[in-house]
Amino acid sequence: LPSERPSSGNFRGPKITRATTKITTNSGKPRFHIANQSVYSTKARQVNDGSSVDTCNVGGLKSAIMKQLIQVKINGQTYQEEVEPRTLLSFFLREQVGLTGTHVGCVVGECGACSVLLDGRLVKSCLVLAVRAHEKEITTVEGLAREGTLHPIQEAFVENYALQCGFCTSGMVLAGHHLLTRNPHASEEEIRHRLAGNLCMCTGYTQIIKAVGAAAKEYQK
Repeated sequence: LPSERPSSGNFRGPKITRATTKITTNSGKPRFHIANQSVYSTKARQVNDGSSVDTCNVGGLKSAIMKQLIQVKINGQTYQEEVEPRTLLSFFLREQVGLTGTHVGCVVGECGACSVLLDGRLVKSCLVLAVRAHEKEITTVEGLAREGTLHPIQEAFVENYALQCGFCTSGMVLAGHHLLTRNPHASEEEIRHRLAGNLCMCTGYTQIIKAVGAAAKEYQK
């Protein structure tokens, strides 16, 4: 299938990627799928529920991509954005909102690099659809510092050398913050248990455990 811009004169909109088109037979069963092709929007229209539909053309085959308007408060600021129902929260935060402190690693919920707080709960944003965040509040690692001053747990990570490449750091910091806001007197055993869902390939965890324990003193004040 062609992945270049159509040569016909019906091009009307921006390039859209990762579209999937399903063709069905008369029996209603799928015949074949076209996935991950470069496509171009040819038409966008509003529907009654406030969402919009992009009509796309893939190699002469048309499909509609529905978008839904969501409102979400992120780090104290309210955003209104249109998203596809299949858009992951991690993608939404990084690509649409521009908060790239949320890192994407495994995309299957194993590494914890994409961890954020959703209404106070620690979640892995690669496992959450953006539409599920509608009318909810999100805290990312960018939301911890205040007026250019690092949060105590961020300071503790720096002072205890609890980061190396930094890829896992945002998830580790938020996991530690989530724990200490609920139990500022957490033991080392509990810290290890609560950080078990976050993987690090560099530091060996010792400094990370130490940093969270050191930050606990500030949460106790």
